[in-house]
Amino acid sequence: MGPAITESLLRNYIASSCSKLSDYFLINGNHQMWLLAADFCLDDKGMINNTCAISLIPIDEEPSGIVSRIKSAIPKDLKKTRDITKEIIEALGDKRTFHFVFVLDGHRKIFGDPNIRQESATKYVQDMCSTLTQMGCPPKIYKPFKKLLQESKAKSFNVSLLADTLVFSAMISFVTACLIRESGAKLIGLFPDRDKIIEWCDGVYSDLVCCL
Repeated sequence: MGPAITESLLRNYIASSCSKLSDYFLINGNHQMWLLAADFCLDDKGMINNTCAISLIPIDEEPSGIVSRIKSAIPKDLKKTRDITKEIIEALGDKRTFHFVFVLDGHRKIFGDPNIRQESATKYVQDMCSTLTQMGCPPKIYKPFKKLLQESKAKSFNVSLLADTLVFSAMISFVTACLIRESGAKLIGLFPDRDKIIEWCDGVYSDLVCCL
């Protein structure tokens, strides 16, 4: 399910020959160390859509310098910013960065019929964990998946959160694949906003990124 999302995104990206992204890598493709920053807007009644934004940032200076540069231009969460200043516009248009924005519509239906949704989600987790066990997954890496497996057996299992986590991890996998394909990236650091997706099951999202 997760891998299918990543593969679909990659197929569409390759087929579309996205000129804006190609132009971006013409300027920044020589960098081999990158930061991926991400933020979410899910279930916010004050917003029109459920969205996820992922930003590509080359490490062309000390990470602390990158953070200071961005914070000086965008001091507050953009979702809570009413007045878009010239500095914010210039920061978002900086040719050193590239922004993906995904509008999520119906992604929580990936487990099918609402009547068997939880059963389907639980089976998905069990099958995934079984595959990892058969592959001889090291205990340290398997630990968050074991916690996810335990969660999946509970009556209160949060299927919507699983869907959010799978889709977000697939999007990060897609962006990571683009980076490796276009720039030969050797180091990619993930810096998502703290959220239920990120903290759930000991941060299993980051391990899902590698699996998807």
